[in-house]
Amino acid sequence: MDNPVTFSDITLLNTLATCANMTTDEVFKDFKIMANKKILENHKYEIYYSESEKSWRTYLPDETKPNKRRPVKRKSKENLEKEIIRFYIEKQKAENRQNVTLEELYAEWLLYKRDYTSVKAKTIQEYVSEWNHELCD
Repeated sequence: MDNPVTFSDITLLNTLATCANMTTDEVFKDFKIMANKKILENHKYEIYYSESEKSWRTYLPDETKPNKRRPVKRKSKENLEKEIIRFYIEKQKAENRQNVTLEELYAEWLLYKRDYTSVKAKTIQEYVSEWNHELCD
């Protein structure tokens, strides 16, 4: 969770998949399972079953609360673990967004425009030209 996945990590996974005679999807599935286990191992609060409430409970960090944590409960342990994993992944995404530069955000926006809108290649070239002329000089 502390380190984002790099291109060399992906290359290593592809190499392992080839050597182990596995598909890339299988390797990524295993990678995701291992990452989820690591998130749960690093979760600092106890996960326990409350007989009185008939639910699984834990806490998640929350800077807005007096104790800097908030209670979370789910009917099944699996659903509670999914919520813990979702929380930490979203937290990591938010932290990554805080450190993004305008140039990185622009590159991401260009990819979005190219892949998910009906903008023409010439328009993308014009965007790049304007960026280079106005902001890079």
